[in-house]
Amino acid sequence: MLSVIHLLIKRLRLIKYFDNYSIEIDNMRYKIHKDRKSSTHQINDVDELENVVRDKFELPNLPIRKAFEILTKKKNINLFEDSKKGY
Repeated sequence: MLSVIHLLIKRLRLIKYFDNYSIEIDNMRYKIHKDRKSSTHQINDVDELENVVRDKFELPNLPIRKAFEILTKKKNINLFEDSKKGY
């Protein structure tokens, strides 16, 4: 049963905490939380996802494009389409 549930969850979630703020990706949107305020931004394609992870999260060496290609080609998961469906 657990493996069936896992297949239904098609979601990317990443959170990083800095000294004065935090940033998170959830369902192809990223949010910056600072001074009790939040701003939300849509991620529209894999290039933008790479830029957000590299620049906003300060994680330049994560293999974002490779992971996206594996999900898309081998697992038939499209994070951008699935996030529009509410997964």
